[in-house]
Amino acid sequence: MEFRYKAVEKFGPYDEEAWANYTEWSKLFHLEEVISIDPLLCPSVTDFDYEKDVDYIVWEDDGPDGYNSLQYLKEKIAEANPTDYRVLAMVKEPVDECEKIQLPNFNFVGYDLVATQGYISALTNCGGFDETFLPADLNKYGLIETYQKAYTIKDELLKNNPNQEHAECYVWAIWSMNST
Repeated sequence: MEFRYKAVEKFGPYDEEAWANYTEWSKLFHLEEVISIDPLLCPSVTDFDYEKDVDYIVWEDDGPDGYNSLQYLKEKIAEANPTDYRVLAMVKEPVDECEKIQLPNFNFVGYDLVATQGYISALTNCGGFDETFLPADLNKYGLIETYQKAYTIKDELLKNNPNQEHAECYVWAIWSMNST
């Protein structure tokens, strides 16, 4: 498995008005916080410096997608000096049950379904796909708890919504660093 690392802004009830507006719109009233790689909900706290970071950036079809070194990311965080963020470890399209994998200093928080184009979370930033999953299917972070359920929802999402641009997704396993 190839781990990637990213530092993202936290998004939760402490964001008061934005959170109230979000939960009203999303109907995800049970969430304690959104943990996602969706850049609209949880923007990155570091910028990519393509020349300086070249050996540490993990590239995807449409651009950079995290770092291959946790230590390097920590250096980038120190430069950026953010105030309220999470450090995430991520695996794209895992082939194993990641909820059983323990990473030192990280807790597994769940699986996100992220659109193949644009990195939008189909779980927390598309207004719902009630024919495929319900708010109760998501944990307190807006993620899916198990590998099997994540891939079942991924398959059903595209089958039930073949013409919806955010229905074609990658499964991302996400761990959150214990403290930042």
